[in-house]
Amino acid sequence: KVVGIFAAVIVAQILIKGILDTINLLPVVPGLLELLGVVVVGQWSWKNLTTSDKRDALVARIQTLRKEYLG
Repeated sequence: KVVGIFAAVIVAQILIKGILDTINLLPVVPGLLELLGVVVVGQWSWKNLTTSDKRDALVARIQTLRKEYLG
């Protein structure tokens, strides 16, 4: 079972690498994906980091998740 899962992960990684290499060959797509990443990070930052109350709530959520998963 473990060997089968390991083989499936290797095949999936090869396929993903092929897809990403193909995307990088297109001249416009990598720049658009980079812009999309910047926009998403900006929106997340605006939503979660603009006020001290939002920052405190974010820290509380992270601490709750840490406590839940790490004990």
